[in-house]
Amino acid sequence: MRGPDVRGFLVEQARHAVRATGPSARLRLPLLLTALRLVDRLRRGSTPVRLLTLADRQQGDVRSHGVLAAGGPMLSRAPHGWDDPAPTPVAVDVPDLAWLELGPTVLNDTSLVVQGRRLIGPAELERQFPIGMRVKGPGIYEHRDRAVLVEPPRPTGRYPAGIRLTGFGSGNWYHWLVEILPSAVLLDELPDGLRDLPVLVPTAVLERAAAREALELVLPGRTFLPVPRTGTIAVDRLVWIDSPVWGARTLRDGVLPSVTATCPNLAVLRAFRDRVLERLGADDTDGAPDRRVLLVRPPGSKRAANQAELRPLAERHRLELVDPGTLTFAEQVRLFHGASLIV
Repeated sequence: MRGPDVRGFLVEQARHAVRATGPSARLRLPLLLTALRLVDRLRRGSTPVRLLTLADRQQGDVRSHGVLAAGGPMLSRAPHGWDDPAPTPVAVDVPDLAWLELGPTVLNDTSLVVQGRRLIGPAELERQFPIGMRVKGPGIYEHRDRAVLVEPPRPTGRYPAGIRLTGFGSGNWYHWLVEILPSAVLLDELPDGLRDLPVLVPTAVLERAAAREALELVLPGRTFLPVPRTGTIAVDRLVWIDSPVWGARTLRDGVLPSVTATCPNLAVLRAFRDRVLERLGADDTDGAPDRRVLLVRPPGSKRAANQAELRPLAERHRLELVDPGTLTFAEQVRLFHGASLIV
């Protein structure tokens, strides 16, 4: 068996040992990890496979912490079906939005960070620890209960300090604009010595014109440090800020978040909205009340669905066809803020 084949065999056996139950599996796993460490040491270029404990961010190396926005019971409106005219309000107990100053940490552009022997994630992970749950993330092989077999990429750089503004789906416009960027309005509430630290932002955001425009509008004049979409960054002093949307992430393969479990902190989202409108010089009287819009995807898009059938109907009802992907962030805000009808 050649070197790469030996390593692959050991990794596969370790995956089986993580999934398995019983005393023999518990004895076999440490031996397999020791063998993997020896193989990786001989190869000298390999990233070591490690067994980490999946933990809540409060369980990490926390140097200081506090509350940025109050939580409490909030209503999530859960429809019974797509055509349900009266969604049923569901009470969701949303925790306070916290900030934490963490010691040496390794992170990527998702919501997971590695600190010592812990894999740390958002607060709602505490409710997602059933046996057999599969965890998504770079280099993650297998998971059972809170044990995660992982081969985290070696850090490609190091920052002395920074405020984390990353999360699952940060390359997606919706996730960035609704679940991640609104946290930026809370930076002013951080203590002295923390609030002016550089902001760690996914490379995908900095490379996308509209996403960067939104970031610079909310946080003008700030220093932004890129977090690569592949690989990891080591940070000696990391400030973690909770997402204002509770329950929007799930780490189960093929399982979307439950509508009843997803609830935004409306005070934070309203503060974000108000800051954007204020800095764009817009208010509730702006816009053209007779502007009616049908949102479309670019020609050839795989997700256009029945768009071709809707175009003649839109023209008949005098709806303006707009591809929001061609607009700047400011133009998108004015479009959605001012139109009387969006389809």
